[in-house]
Amino acid sequence: MKNDLGYYCSDLCEHCGDVVKNHKTAFWIDFKYLWLEQMAEVPGTWYFYALFSIFMPLAMVFGFAHMGRGLTDKESLLYVISGSMVFVLTAEGWLTMAIRTTTMRSSGVMTYYSSLPISKTSFILALLFSRLVVIVPSMLVPLVVCPLLYPVRFSIGPWLLVILPLSALSLSAVGIAIGSLIDSVDIVQLLMNVLMFVVLMAAPVFIPNQSLPAPLRALGTLLPPTYAASALRHILNGTIGYGFYMDTAVLVAMTVVSLILLEKYLQW
Repeated sequence: MKNDLGYYCSDLCEHCGDVVKNHKTAFWIDFKYLWLEQMAEVPGTWYFYALFSIFMPLAMVFGFAHMGRGLTDKESLLYVISGSMVFVLTAEGWLTMAIRTTTMRSSGVMTYYSSLPISKTSFILALLFSRLVVIVPSMLVPLVVCPLLYPVRFSIGPWLLVILPLSALSLSAVGIAIGSLIDSVDIVQLLMNVLMFVVLMAAPVFIPNQSLPAPLRALGTLLPPTYAASALRHILNGTIGYGFYMDTAVLVAMTVVSLILLEKYLQW
């Protein structure tokens, strides 16, 4: 009897291992085909993203650095560059994701996806990473343009490859959630535009934390752009240490919580 129980437990463990392995394989297969499907739409809109990728960050780096009497010192430019990168990430994660989700719902595409045996997490990741590939130039333009316009140099390390997609993931949950709840694209666009600019001015993205009033400093601790901008400043300044790792840990926690909540509550 004891030997039979041992054989049974062994077979059960092998079966569970196969189920877990097959589940992981199915997840990445879902992600691959969903990502390729989303990327197939890029050729039709590449010109818009090319313009946005060059013009908006360039205008922000040049314009913000000449506000008032000029902000061309290294510390100010650090906030200008990191802020413009976070602006692009927030615009993509909130505004574009919300509009895209609402559009797919109104056209019936979300109903099609809900009929497929796929996980919501694979769908969310495929949707986000397909847009992330498109906006990479807009995130790199500030790093290239700033040294050409001003006599400053910043560090560029491999941590950028971690922080940029991680920041986009932590920000995209709000956009997808709102896009899944509101049916009107016009209302979504208006709401997300207002929300995006209010948050970017309320959080220490373009403005140093010590220059904000106490209520906004407290609010900023709850917003992903705060930690994304801080992590980018650490990378650009070459100060990888405790503060950077804390910012990264918070972004990871926000990303995990966002994906869990979207997996559970996302309205197909």
